[in-house]
Amino acid sequence: MSEREYPLLLPGIDTVQCAYYLQQEHRRDFNFARLLQSRESLRQLGSREGEPLTLGGVPFRLHPHGTRSGYPFLLTSTDFRVECGEFNRPSSFVTFRSQAFWRESAHLLHEKFLR
Repeated sequence: MSEREYPLLLPGIDTVQCAYYLQQEHRRDFNFARLLQSRESLRQLGSREGEPLTLGGVPFRLHPHGTRSGYPFLLTSTDFRVECGEFNRPSSFVTFRSQAFWRESAHLLHEKFLR
């Protein structure tokens, strides 16, 4: 059997996870109090769907629960899964979804997240 009989169908990166530390000067740009208020409202309403919101021009969904790893906020989009918290270190743990790598490079996704 040769390689031609079994070509690689989908080579490339599947999923990447990165930790980000929110610098002090950018903390005021990221409104954790608003996220907390929205999350608590979702909990009281019994929502399982979450609430749409836009951060940095990217549409996300705020979930009514935190994560098992101790982050109080979970935000998801088509490209990212962001676990974050004001007092967590690192402040954000980001999963770059595999479908995002079909459209963009790891470098561009990193830059998109930073914006």
